[in-house]
Amino acid sequence: MDRFTVPTRYWHTLDDGRVQCDVCPRACKLRDGQKGVCFVRAREGEGVVLRSYGRSSGFCVDPVEKKPLNHFLPGSSTFSFGTAGCNLACRFCQNWDVTKSKEIDTLADEASPETIARAATDLGCRSVAFTYNDPTIFLEYAIDVADACHDRGLSAVAVTAGYICPEPRADFYAHLDAANVDLKGFTEDFYRHTCGADLGVVLESLEYLRHDTDVWLELTTLLIPGLNDGDAELDTMTTWVVEHLGPDVPMHFSAFHPDYRMVDRTPTPPETLTRARHIARCNGVRYAYTGNVHDRDGQATLCHGCGAIVVERDWYTIGDYGLDDHGYCRLCGVRVPGVFDGPAEGWGTKRLPRCPEPPPGRERHVTVRPSAVAGAFYPADADELRAVLAQCFTAAVAPPSDPTVPKALVVPHAGLPYSGPVAASAYLRIRPGRSTIRQVVLLGPSHRVPFRGLASSGADTWATPLGLVPLDTEASRELGDFPWVSVADATHAPEHSLEVQLPFLQTVLEDFELLPLLTGHATTDEVASVLDVLWSGPETVIVVSTDLSHYHDYAAAVNLDCRTAAAITALRTDDIDDADACGAHSLRGLLQAGRSRNLEVEQLDLRNSGDTAGDRHRVVGYGAFALA
Repeated sequence: MDRFTVPTRYWHTLDDGRVQCDVCPRACKLRDGQKGVCFVRAREGEGVVLRSYGRSSGFCVDPVEKKPLNHFLPGSSTFSFGTAGCNLACRFCQNWDVTKSKEIDTLADEASPETIARAATDLGCRSVAFTYNDPTIFLEYAIDVADACHDRGLSAVAVTAGYICPEPRADFYAHLDAANVDLKGFTEDFYRHTCGADLGVVLESLEYLRHDTDVWLELTTLLIPGLNDGDAELDTMTTWVVEHLGPDVPMHFSAFHPDYRMVDRTPTPPETLTRARHIARCNGVRYAYTGNVHDRDGQATLCHGCGAIVVERDWYTIGDYGLDDHGYCRLCGVRVPGVFDGPAEGWGTKRLPRCPEPPPGRERHVTVRPSAVAGAFYPADADELRAVLAQCFTAAVAPPSDPTVPKALVVPHAGLPYSGPVAASAYLRIRPGRSTIRQVVLLGPSHRVPFRGLASSGADTWATPLGLVPLDTEASRELGDFPWVSVADATHAPEHSLEVQLPFLQTVLEDFELLPLLTGHATTDEVASVLDVLWSGPETVIVVSTDLSHYHDYAAAVNLDCRTAAAITALRTDDIDDADACGAHSLRGLLQAGRSRNLEVEQLDLRNSGDTAGDRHRVVGYGAFALA
């Protein structure tokens, strides 16, 4: 076994020699070397092992309300992480790039339980959340992380489907402080055909959590138009919750967006969430919330004694707070159920602590994201790097004598000997704006760490051999209202797609601040809406980092890249997918934002590694484009 593989205890041997995993009701029956449906539990020898211990698909700091938990330390931050795989088969999975992964490379980050607990403490988090995929399948790892958190005074939170067998369920939940359980619908047909699970098992887990543990419990239902959002089903569900769990268990109704195997469904209208909340409240649910929308009324916590707003919310922004440190309403004295210890102070919408002003005579501590690929994608020596950049600009396509400074660029991100001349063709176009441009919004794909949405950086500066690039932390905070944008420094740490652009920017611009955004699995609308907020005036330039086709022979690559270039210049977002451009998610969002502003796209350069580096057997395509 390697260091990421550990033996487990919940399994037994069958009469035919197979071994049955007993963690979840799927009861996978395995011969030696076979993996379970979850992918991370497998048979080795005479038992079942966990193959993802100490490995994660990524980390980020989130508002605890994003889990969602509205009655568990509201206003605090939680350190979120997950692994790969899942024991359900939800056709609408919003984290499918992680949960459906069958590649161990998805587990890009190594972190022991103690490392996770220490990182959460250092970042000022109050809890650690097992999320992105269900912790049921990495039970042993989750338990050890929870124990390490408790040793540091942190809480442990699970976001789970509750699809787990009784014995491991008792073991796992004994280590938790809070859980949000996805009650995905309320018919066996929906669970069986849409999720690959059984409703009855989930209901048993809910009753166990509510009546046999001290775990704080909240529920979430993702409402999918035409599948689980009917009045009758919502009426039956919420009535069951009140009768079997009680009126004080909070329920969250969140909005579906088309994803994975349900791209043909329409997004959930906000009116559906409001209707579901109304049905729940009429049936006696005291704390019913809407999610994934701006809805102050639907997201406020009301005192069930006097009806006053005791926690005001707008998405993840906390406003007025009317509870004392123990959760009692300051107006009428009635206690609101939950875990409270007073409002968090000094937090932004992303819940990363704002740096206070240093005492007189002391410098403020500045966090630096060090270079990850200097010495690999570009030279680590500053003088050598400048010489290579000069060669790239010499080999670039020269701009016209009086070029218009574009609003946005599309540039490649391979090593400088390969894509550098093509990237330089784009950067030459913004050099005339060097005294005007003060902000660069830089987007690119995450190659090492799959995740959902977009990831900003919590650092103050990024380093290259040419010096430090300051980050626009104020602009980053403006994105706190978007639930699909999170701070994820561990995701940025190994990534090259953004970093390789910095030496070019440091060369062609003067004083500027950087807003780096890695894009995971994000919709075109999500990326475009972020760009809408950041668009600004001529002081801001937007750069999308993407290569084009990968590893075709030269002739095939030329054909594919010409087709993709035509789609880019025509702003045809639907004709560009991941096989055409590794940064397709960022690229489509930029093109949609540009189309809405009647911008035109100019192709500046189109080559591949066979043109720049010589080998034409397996090439990567590179394109440079300007939007103006």
